[in-house]
Amino acid sequence: MAMKFVLIAVAVASAMGEDIDAVQKAFEQEMDMFGKDTSHYSHDGSYSVNFLLKGKGLTVKKGETGLPVCEGECRGDPSDMVHPFYRYTKETKAVNLDSFTVAKDTHFFNVADTATCLKNKYVLFLGDSTLGENLNDVEYLLAGGPTHIKMDSFMWAVTTQTRSTLSWETEKGKLVDKFDVRNRKHGVKFKSQNTDLKFYFTGATELAHNCDGISAMLDAGLQKRINDYTSAEGRKPDAIIINSGPHDACRAWIKKDNYTTFYDNVDKVGQQVVKKWVDQGIKVIFRGSYRFTGETAVENPKFGDNRIPAAIDDAAKTMIEKYGGTYVDAAGVLASTHDSSGCCSTIRSTTVSMPHLGSVALFKNQKASIFASQLITYKLLDAICPAEV
Repeated sequence: MAMKFVLIAVAVASAMGEDIDAVQKAFEQEMDMFGKDTSHYSHDGSYSVNFLLKGKGLTVKKGETGLPVCEGECRGDPSDMVHPFYRYTKETKAVNLDSFTVAKDTHFFNVADTATCLKNKYVLFLGDSTLGENLNDVEYLLAGGPTHIKMDSFMWAVTTQTRSTLSWETEKGKLVDKFDVRNRKHGVKFKSQNTDLKFYFTGATELAHNCDGISAMLDAGLQKRINDYTSAEGRKPDAIIINSGPHDACRAWIKKDNYTTFYDNVDKVGQQVVKKWVDQGIKVIFRGSYRFTGETAVENPKFGDNRIPAAIDDAAKTMIEKYGGTYVDAAGVLASTHDSSGCCSTIRSTTVSMPHLGSVALFKNQKASIFASQLITYKLLDAICPAEV
């Protein structure tokens, strides 16, 4: 059954007390400050190293019907991937491939498995726009995936909303996404599945700001707003997914503090925030940064430099595991992914809209591929419901 796409505009102003114009300005600032030219970045030659790892991976080939088929034993079903053989970079432009290689433990989530994973679950996403892209990947699968909804229309819709409600009629009932404040605060509800997904921007203490990074999580005002937003569902989250990195980077650009604000506060976030959630029985997941084996990151980045130092991820992993959470190694996913286009050793071989790999990348460049974002989203789903699907 084909699914129906419905957009309902909300004419009245939000009653949430947010300055919509200020949030819009912050959103536009975020879009402008990232995605600078990366051709001058220093590379350490890991391109060849990445390709040497091919033999340890799982190869996915284009089947007779054009759908992806695993060569050998496959965990899950890759058939609901979006344009899995399409890539776009500034060097190669549009490329259509016949195969790619990923880590052998990759769990491919199709539409059915995603719904099963998230049935009777409430998942809260707290992070920046790159984590919002992961939520959009999940929502697309819940809405029916590529066989039911055109991908670019869907991703454009969920990225550009201000105050409105999107809804999709699915075989399991209506899926609704209500946007309170741009895409910095919105909630997905799949009533028939008892599934709730919420996103709240935590790259800064205020929705209308940028560049606070992980220290924002210690702000009492932000903590209260998150608590109020979370408890409005009348149920405790089953899982909370957090990330940091890009807004710590832009803080380092502006403050010239060599990421010390991140290093000084990451354990405090674990002690004061993460541990409280874990003690309530909530599964807490930290999604690592988008890093590339071929890039040489620096601790004193110039404005617009999105290369995240490995030490940032190392500190985040140490923190989340120390306080009882789970770390999802996004950089490891990228390092284990290879194809003839050059993906995914460097920024330029992977995305034209760094740090975005998904829906925002498509919003900024309609030729972009969201392949890498999907792979990382699978890891998040696997962390939410390990051994359940």
